[in-house]
Amino acid sequence: GDRSNRNSSRDGDFKTFFFILGTEDGVNKGGFIDFVCTESGIRGKALGEIRLNDKFTFFEVDKETAKQVGDGLKGSSYDGRKLKIELAKPRN
Repeated sequence: GDRSNRNSSRDGDFKTFFFILGTEDGVNKGGFIDFVCTESGIRGKALGEIRLNDKFTFFEVDKETAKQVGDGLKGSSYDGRKLKIELAKPRN
């Protein structure tokens, strides 16, 4: 069936990114959201679930803005450190 009108992060409406930035970098969830939105030019409502860890973060982005986020964060830096972003591999 068509699931495009459902608003759940568990169906195909979101893409998950793996990003090398975490709490050890002094980032909390609010700071992370601000950083992603500023660097990629999106609004916070385009973000889904955010799983902040000490050295990295998994976060979901509305698939409509995923390319914009990936392009905006590619090569970005935080406190002078180059950051790496990639699409997360699906969990099986």
